[in-house]
Amino acid sequence: MFYLYQRQLDLKNNFTIGQDIVYDHSSMEIRFMPFLSNFNYDGYTCFDNSFTREDANIDENRKFYYPIFKPLSKRKFDKAILLLHGLNERSWDKYLCWAEFLCHYTQRPIVLFPLAFHMNRSQSGWLNIRNIFKNLPLRINKKQANDTVNDTVSVVNYVLSERLSENPIRFYTSGKQSLEDVTTLVKDMKSGRHPFFNHNCQVDIFAYSIGAMLTQILLMANPNKLFSDTRALLFCGGALFEKMNGLSKNIMDKVCFKALHAFYTDRCRLEQIFLCAKDEINTFFSSMLMQEVNKDFRYAFFKTMGDKVKIISLQKDKVISYSGIVAAVGKDYAIQHVIEMDYDYAYSHEQPFPLLNQSLKDKINDSFNKTFTIIGDFFNLT
Repeated sequence: MFYLYQRQLDLKNNFTIGQDIVYDHSSMEIRFMPFLSNFNYDGYTCFDNSFTREDANIDENRKFYYPIFKPLSKRKFDKAILLLHGLNERSWDKYLCWAEFLCHYTQRPIVLFPLAFHMNRSQSGWLNIRNIFKNLPLRINKKQANDTVNDTVSVVNYVLSERLSENPIRFYTSGKQSLEDVTTLVKDMKSGRHPFFNHNCQVDIFAYSIGAMLTQILLMANPNKLFSDTRALLFCGGALFEKMNGLSKNIMDKVCFKALHAFYTDRCRLEQIFLCAKDEINTFFSSMLMQEVNKDFRYAFFKTMGDKVKIISLQKDKVISYSGIVAAVGKDYAIQHVIEMDYDYAYSHEQPFPLLNQSLKDKINDSFNKTFTIIGDFFNLT
């Protein structure tokens, strides 16, 4: 039995980006590896020159460290699990116990990789609470025609909402950078150059929320054939973009949500974007936006994946619904490969295991163990 509350407190108190950790009386360690993103924004200047220059010059997003939870051993490993997080995440806190459980249960290294402009890839000024509070009133009064005040803005979702409202194309370009960075990482791991992994190691993916959408696009695109043997477990993720409800004080405000939704469900605008960008992933990205776009291709693809993909949906998840997942993968595939779970306590998409709720900690701990045993068993099949 994994004791979520005790481990979370210890992990959170000791976890610092860039500082390796070896726990006393533990068979696990946390190691940090440097990464340099070589994503080129030059191909996107047709959208907005000032936007591309601004984002390209954020050093924290280019040079950063990512953590690896690994069994305590000097040997190189033949298998790994890549953990991809959700949208608008600034801290690994929620994922520390997820990674530790899976590391112990599967005896594989768990690689926690930050998506572009997230976690420690955020510009330092974005976390300045004083500046955010100063600008909140302006954001609250920002509204579209016939709309009420923007009462869904918060300290947590302010920066993401501002950036995506200012230029919705950032959702696409940051996703493209994340995809290229993950591809570079996996190529490094499979080449044998990575200090912790053997040549041709198996790299599977555990993805949550928006990380699941990135994973689906990665599997479809399969750059350099690196993901041909990858198995993926999607948790609270896997829906089409048009079926997602990112309106949340933890994710994005309603002005941003409406702008983003309108932008990425306008097929004429998307054709212009793709004509400009000339990206190889356009077909796969657009397939995950709307139900009728490339539907036959998408359903056929997931059919070929068979047991290599499993999805866990939560019944009370208001951000990623079961119906949105079915729309993405098809009803026949969903019947066989999507598990819908529910927990006997108040939870949300953002906090499936709410650690602040001490009165229900036993129920929450049991749900965590049940869920992650299913996840661990999926990866232990290979």
